[in-house]
Amino acid sequence: MSTSRFETNTRLVWLVGCAAIVLWLMNTAWQIRSDYNRTVNETNEMQERLALKADAQISIRLTIVDRLLRDIGENRLRLGRPDHPRLLAHLKIDRTFLPVIRELSIIDETGHIRAISGRGLTGADVTGRDYFQVHRSGEQGLYLSAPFLGLAGAKVSIATRAIRDPR
Repeated sequence: MSTSRFETNTRLVWLVGCAAIVLWLMNTAWQIRSDYNRTVNETNEMQERLALKADAQISIRLTIVDRLLRDIGENRLRLGRPDHPRLLAHLKIDRTFLPVIRELSIIDETGHIRAISGRGLTGADVTGRDYFQVHRSGEQGLYLSAPFLGLAGAKVSIATRAIRDPR
């Protein structure tokens, strides 16, 4: 069986056409994959930048909270008693200064709230709370608790710092 020249040319053109289509499809698939990879990389880079920015903001806020707690502790030691009117005023002013803080309180060495900036939880026992136990064990630095249900029923995180009275 012989094939005519026309049939051979037609098959050749058809094969070349099919090969061109396959090459075009492979090129398109490669471009789509490259675009996808670029988009994923750009998204990851953006998420990394946002995470670094959030980390810096959290770090700044925690530094402010730590300084605030140190100031309150120094005032507490200087003024002598946790219910001193000037110290209570300091607690209220500082609470409005940093809106993420709902309340500021002074807890004595027995684990009872001695002074508080907000509603009347004075005298509440917090000895079972992690933030008290950490400082009771000797930790001096800033402690940030995991979120939990607070005494008033709201979900909160507690930032604490132990202030030891050298007297």
